[in-house]
Amino acid sequence: MKRVALVCGLIMGILVAPVAAKDTINSTVASVWQNLPTSGSQCPDFDYFPDGGMQNFWCHISKDMPLSLLEEATGQKIFLSGPHGATLNLKDKTKFGQYNPKFVEALTKLVVPSEDDTTFIAQTQSVYNSHVRPLARFHFLTLQKLQKNPACAKKETLQYKSNIEKAADEQQEWYNERWFYFMNPKFCTTDNIDALFDDGFDGGHDGNVVKTATGFWLRRSMDGTQPLFVGALEALLTRYDSEWLTKQRSQ
Repeated sequence: MKRVALVCGLIMGILVAPVAAKDTINSTVASVWQNLPTSGSQCPDFDYFPDGGMQNFWCHISKDMPLSLLEEATGQKIFLSGPHGATLNLKDKTKFGQYNPKFVEALTKLVVPSEDDTTFIAQTQSVYNSHVRPLARFHFLTLQKLQKNPACAKKETLQYKSNIEKAADEQQEWYNERWFYFMNPKFCTTDNIDALFDDGFDGGHDGNVVKTATGFWLRRSMDGTQPLFVGALEALLTRYDSEWLTKQRSQ
């Protein structure tokens, strides 16, 4: 039911500059970055990359950027609790990965280029535009709607939490599918979510990606790391997509 994703952190995991502090992973990271446009999926699911969600994105970098390497690079465990081990367990219906705040902080410092690193940003701008920007923007847009509609965000968080706290056989199946319509302007003002299929649909956004981004932010609200991921995402957008970010903030 839940698609636990290494959303912002793992997107940015490929943005490490060749002069990153962890010399042992430099060659691997450079290779991942260089090969991203031609990378192949390591998952059996249908491949929507680069227009899919975070899980699809992860399928393209997991072979060369495993969880163990991220932990080695940051010196921190990724999760404090949850179903994940050496690999991601995406089938658990009652638990999700609770991020370690120290990992998020360390990863952000490690992988987001500084504003002064104009050479590296210029070198990676085209790859960001074609293979990172769509997903980064979806996460910002869903975040922005949650922030502008706090009552709606609280309601969705509490309902989501209540659902996953039930025994697996008592849960409302496919609960996360409701977030397909999250960017529909009427989502937060109606209890009849099914009616949105014929009334605005996904609001002009890809509902399949929106639902994964929405779920990500709700889980980050639950584990307390949302502010850290917000800072990381905004730093990424400031470096690579500042004009778009400024426009969104003015709306």
